[in-house]
Amino acid sequence: MTLKMVAADYGDGPTAENAGAAFWKDVVDQFQAANPNIKIDVQVINWNDIDMQVATMVQNNQVPDILQSGDYSGFAKEGLLHKVDEIVSPNVQQDLLTKFAEYGKTDGTAYGLPFVSSARAMFYNKDLFTKAGNGGAYKDASGKWAISSPQNVETMTYVKGLVDAGLTTPNPGTKDRKTVWEDFAAGKVGTPSGPRSTPRSNRPWVAR
Repeated sequence: MTLKMVAADYGDGPTAENAGAAFWKDVVDQFQAANPNIKIDVQVINWNDIDMQVATMVQNNQVPDILQSGDYSGFAKEGLLHKVDEIVSPNVQQDLLTKFAEYGKTDGTAYGLPFVSSARAMFYNKDLFTKAGNGGAYKDASGKWAISSPQNVETMTYVKGLVDAGLTTPNPGTKDRKTVWEDFAAGKVGTPSGPRSTPRSNRPWVAR
């Protein structure tokens, strides 16, 4: 038996050390060693392209047996997915973090299993904020949080004005976040938001 699996690549490309293909090869090798009668054919697709390519597969009646992606609710409504209860034992389901498992549900029924989660943080370039006349402080002189201070309210109102004026990223949903981080590391972007990881840069920056 051969099962077709399609997975998203979270790495830096097919030849990178953190490439998704390398991760899944190790997983598949272990699975096939324990289940010699089952072969897994894995296709790893760039995260930016996977939803469109999977949609094309479905249209061409080439539906994968296993899909690792963030988009599934539409497939559930079309009756293309197994329910989690049909393929995963109660013991395994009990090991899942409840909050994450909830995100795999559509209309109260679980169709997806949590695979990965990441924390988000906002970074800012202290040099750029200082040059703009703002030290970037989120705390007052006593060390207490001052998010709702008049200065910060004024700042957020100003930022909203930048958005309304079209001076920020116009389509953040389609923006390549790798390029954003490269621009941040080069000192071209003042405040990106993303995974809580350390950008490679010798410039002063702070994570909040």
